[in-house]
Amino acid sequence: MNLPKGRKIIFSFQEAAGKYLERQLLENARNLKAKIYQLRLHLIPFFSELPLNKISSFDVERYKKFRLDNKVRPTTVNRELAVLSHLFTKAIE
Repeated sequence: MNLPKGRKIIFSFQEAAGKYLERQLLENARNLKAKIYQLRLHLIPFFSELPLNKISSFDVERYKKFRLDNKVRPTTVNRELAVLSHLFTKAIE
């Protein structure tokens, strides 16, 4: 996009997740099916319309607690958090 310098587009988490999955598909990313599953079933419903730049470590901890309170194994939650972290890393690039 040709935007003036210094101007940033703020995406909702859902929009950013869609762009992330598109990019992962183009790059033939590993574990793509798992990433799609984790995003669509768990991460997007939880963070949905929050602006990406407004998601804080507190929000991530709320997500973690929510998932663990629903009897999800810690390793599963850690995998979901790894996808979330990767999404943020790619959004910065």
